[in-house]
Amino acid sequence: MEQNSPERPRHQEERKLIERAQAGDQAAFGVLFKTYYDRVYRTTYGILDDENEAKEATQRTWIKAWEHLERFNHRAAFTTWLHRITVNTAIDETRRKNRYWNRIKIAFSSPLADNGETESSPIPPDTDTPAEALLRQDVNQNLRNALGQLPLDQREVFTLREFEGLSYEAIAETLEIKPGTVMSRLHLARKKLQTLLNKESR
Repeated sequence: MEQNSPERPRHQEERKLIERAQAGDQAAFGVLFKTYYDRVYRTTYGILDDENEAKEATQRTWIKAWEHLERFNHRAAFTTWLHRITVNTAIDETRRKNRYWNRIKIAFSSPLADNGETESSPIPPDTDTPAEALLRQDVNQNLRNALGQLPLDQREVFTLREFEGLSYEAIAETLEIKPGTVMSRLHLARKKLQTLLNKESR
């Protein structure tokens, strides 16, 4: 009971902010924006592995959140609702980028890498999870390269679990899949990452 008591005022305050924002209060929405901007950015960056694309996807996420905020009904946590928009926006950006590269391939009739290997993106600041600390170490480029080789469904699960620290249930709700599927994809992602990183270290 004592551990849960600090959460209740914050939850109630957030609910009031959301209700004010739903009524058109842009200042209230601005508070939500400032509170969760970094979390949204970390998620888009983890999926897209590109600073500029992550920033653009983050901006689009918040635009969508504002435009559809009236649909939020408080049945799920606001962060879960926001994460779902974030992941979908990042996936849309990935698909758009893939379509672009496919057109380039056809135009020049030569294979091109579509995994962003030509440029290394700086790691977003103010990270504090073990996975993000690892990204700041000497092996960060190898890890980014390995993450870029994961299938999208595995990469998004890995990002939400290791970068955002979401529970299996929260990830399942965000991606609208079963918790067992989350566990399976996460297991495959970790196994493939280990294999790829072992190759890089040789």
